[in-house]
Amino acid sequence: MAKALLGSAVMALGICLFVAVELGSDSIDVLLDGMSRTLGITLGQAQLIFTVATTIVAFIVNRSRVGVLSVVGGIMTSQLIDLFNIWILPMDLAAQGLALRVAALLAGQVCLSASYAMLQAVRNGMNVTDAIAQKLGSVLPGGYAVWRTVIDAACLVGGMLIGGVFGVGTVLFVLVNGSLVKFFARLLARVGFGAHTEAERA
Repeated sequence: MAKALLGSAVMALGICLFVAVELGSDSIDVLLDGMSRTLGITLGQAQLIFTVATTIVAFIVNRSRVGVLSVVGGIMTSQLIDLFNIWILPMDLAAQGLALRVAALLAGQVCLSASYAMLQAVRNGMNVTDAIAQKLGSVLPGGYAVWRTVIDAACLVGGMLIGGVFGVGTVLFVLVNGSLVKFFARLLARVGFGAHTEAERA
């Protein structure tokens, strides 16, 4: 549970930084934004639809890596986002100089990638999107990093087609997230954070 909480906290911080600098969110949030605009629903409702759909798919294709902690982790992340924003929002990062905004964006990317690797090390606690990418990487050519990038790109394109807003941060996420998760998975395995995952081995 402690590892799941740490992973959720790091993920929440990454999400807060990505959104606060207003340079473009990660690919999944672009999709959620497009769903919200097109369907006339809230971002939270769009996230719920996406979460339910991906959880069902992940449970079918990679059941051993999805469990109670996957759901609990999602709830913890949403609560921690609100907690971190108590301190982050008053900084008004979007109004700061470009250098500071880019630095915060890069920090957010590192946090998100590291959090995915952390949650992979928690049995039955993996992020459901990662569970899908991990399974695809184990049975199809390319490995985890390639298939995580494919999923991110698909979410980005789908989000753009239905009105989602994207920017430099979105492009950065799609290009480097899969490789960074693989890097952090290997690093965490070396320090004994958790068992070697398929992302680390790919």
